[in-house]
Amino acid sequence: MRIVQLILACLAIGFIWVFTSENDIQNDQRLFKKEGIGNALNSYFLQRAYPYDNIPTKRIQQAYQKFQQDNQIKSSANPWELMGPENFSGRTLCLAFNNENPNTLFAGSASGGLWRSYTLGAGAASWHQVNFPAGSNSIGSIATHPTDSNIIIVGTGEVYNYQYVGSGEHVWMTRGIPGVGMFKTTDYGATWTQVQVLNLDDLQSFNMIKYDPNNSNIVYAGGTNGLYKSTDAGDSWTQIYSVKNVTDLIIQPGNSNNILFSCGNLGSPNGGVYLSTDGGSNFTLTSGSFPSFNGKIMLTISPDNSNLVAASVGYPSQSRELFTSTNFGSSWTPHNIEFTYGWYAHDLVFEPGNSNSMVCAGVDIYKYTLNTQNLSQKSDWTQWDDNPPINGPGGPADYVHGDIHDIIYHPTNTDQVFFATDGGVFMSDNDAETFTSRNAGLVTTQFYSGMASSQQNENYFIGGLQDNGTVRYNGDGQWKRILGGDGAYAAINPDNDSYVFGSTYNLIMYRSTDGGQNFNYVNDIPYHTDANSAFISPFEIAQSNPSVMYGATDQVFASYDNGQSWSTTGGDIDNGKTATDLAISKIDDSKFYVATCPLRQLDIGQFQYEDRSRLFVTNDGGMNYQDITGDLPDRFITDVDVSYQDDNIVYVTLSGYGTEHIYRTFDGGQNWYAIDGNQLPDVPFNTIEVDPYNFNIVYAGCDFGMYYSDDYGVTWTAMNDGLPSNVIVMDISYQKSGKKLRIGTHGNGAYQTDLLSNTNMVGVNSTENRAFDIYPNPAQDFIRINQPVESVQIFDMQGKLLINSNSNYISIENLTQGTYLIQADQLGTRMFVKN
Repeated sequence: MRIVQLILACLAIGFIWVFTSENDIQNDQRLFKKEGIGNALNSYFLQRAYPYDNIPTKRIQQAYQKFQQDNQIKSSANPWELMGPENFSGRTLCLAFNNENPNTLFAGSASGGLWRSYTLGAGAASWHQVNFPAGSNSIGSIATHPTDSNIIIVGTGEVYNYQYVGSGEHVWMTRGIPGVGMFKTTDYGATWTQVQVLNLDDLQSFNMIKYDPNNSNIVYAGGTNGLYKSTDAGDSWTQIYSVKNVTDLIIQPGNSNNILFSCGNLGSPNGGVYLSTDGGSNFTLTSGSFPSFNGKIMLTISPDNSNLVAASVGYPSQSRELFTSTNFGSSWTPHNIEFTYGWYAHDLVFEPGNSNSMVCAGVDIYKYTLNTQNLSQKSDWTQWDDNPPINGPGGPADYVHGDIHDIIYHPTNTDQVFFATDGGVFMSDNDAETFTSRNAGLVTTQFYSGMASSQQNENYFIGGLQDNGTVRYNGDGQWKRILGGDGAYAAINPDNDSYVFGSTYNLIMYRSTDGGQNFNYVNDIPYHTDANSAFISPFEIAQSNPSVMYGATDQVFASYDNGQSWSTTGGDIDNGKTATDLAISKIDDSKFYVATCPLRQLDIGQFQYEDRSRLFVTNDGGMNYQDITGDLPDRFITDVDVSYQDDNIVYVTLSGYGTEHIYRTFDGGQNWYAIDGNQLPDVPFNTIEVDPYNFNIVYAGCDFGMYYSDDYGVTWTAMNDGLPSNVIVMDISYQKSGKKLRIGTHGNGAYQTDLLSNTNMVGVNSTENRAFDIYPNPAQDFIRINQPVESVQIFDMQGKLLINSNSNYISIENLTQGTYLIQADQLGTRMFVKN
């Protein structure tokens, strides 16, 4: 068995806290610190790559072509409408100004695309998403042309490690979000051309793109597999240096021969700062003032002294995270300070007009004075406002969201400095002394699985976000944070909005009995580590009996009193492997399905491949489990949904590539049928939901948006009108009283539209969908429909058309024994059995 080491030390620090009431928010008290972004990136990558070592970039690009074709067909669905949040944002990696009009600011989101503001982010609706038709919505770098604002080059992907370089804790970790190369526009973003293709079987990104300040036809780009150069303004590219994880580059103004670039991260070989004095023809590693390091290096140059440069070094072996050079990197001087966030998020910049002063940042923002060696903290990320107005500051004057990825000064107003963070864009107008949010309308939050809608109150909806807590929708774009940390699964009792549940990773659960005003930690579920729980661990309320709940790690916990007390169910799921999803029958609260991870967690920091991904069912509340995996492909099972019609009708979605992604059973898992039918793109599918009013209708969300079927999955149609291009859909929820369908995306917030069902046809509590009747059933030689019809089609369970008729009396003599689907006009789909 292959043992893989995970980075579960304190490299990636996430923070968890509880908001105890509406008016008493304990921003200054932290229950504990734990791994955050490292586990988030690992979870995202691992379930998409499995069972292979890499995410295949070329498959993503092929799937995107299929996605584009699918969306040319108009669906019957109403357009999606944005729910938000619009008052705070998600992970933002890079910033760039329009050099001809510096009031225009661009922002690149980790998984939410490219954004532009004509007001530097000021105003209630200051941001809009730029059209970016590519197979990746992860924007890792932006370069705007020095003199022609129509020309922009964008690099895709967010990756911190390359092909498992290094050993031990670096393997598998911090792989991140796929990129598919570089793109260029010459019409200000109206159209784009792919100018560099990462058509490789590995996860890669471009971290940096820089124009030569002395010649705009020369452009450099750095990424996971080396340094590239273009001599035709970015239309074509040549790799000029092969080294892993190029993170930053500077070119000396007035002398294009002098170039510095940095590389390395998480054990990459040959990491450090490289110098060229011949325009990139040759590079040498700068001399040995750098200690060994295990993070990334960011570079900056003084705007007032072209020989003065500085390097921010992540996780050096000594407490020296800042180095300066007065001879453009030929030699370096260490400074005994610490401020970086290591391998993940940090940057630095010289203050214009004062080469003795620097702004540097990791989790928080600092100012450093070189001659006095004084480091002073200027921001405190813990001071955020839990319910900021849409056009508000986000918190007090010292608040900037944690994890700063990019720092840039305004080109003409040197008092203004801007920051790209895990919570969007922030700005200071007094040289990094005080700060304000510039996130109104920058909708880039990253939802995880496990959203929940109140079934009574259309304006009550909650879900968990990456690094932005568990949040609540109140009917408009101004959302409220109700729990801290990385938000995970949430639930609202379908019969009583007083009972609300939220969680952070590893099934750390909180319970409210007053509609989410106050939360208490659920003590009966023991604290879990990554050794025995999924990063986003599932739990669910039984719809047939909402006092019953189940939650799963490497074992299942049950509550029979609205979540007040919990106990283990006693049965072993899968020999100690962790659960990735759980779905309770909508008819029987003692029956549920649970999917397990194909990896066994060992001690913290290790896991091993063992067997495969599996699916189980229990009919006795978790005392005994039956393995119903059958011939499902060996991929992570991302979601399971049980039909209202019959709890033996089950749908599952699969992650990964190179297989079909949606399967259905009509007999409780004894037989599984792939129902993609070559109609869906070959990308990970993350979520599936049966319509509560019309059981023929099924909704599915994937890394390229939304699809629906109105015939049990026989045929599929894209439903993405109103959504950003190829948005990552992580979860689906419905809201009964308003008859709404809702999705949470990983990078563009939440959206809603009307359910496709005809609510006058079938009630939510119906046990059978009878748009038309058929008899006899089971049948032998014929089957009859109880009303005149113009078109009848009979399919096998894999969706293959077997009989096409225009009569309500159909001979089935030639069919073999088994289960079939019958469609009649537009009345829906029924099942029947041939004996």
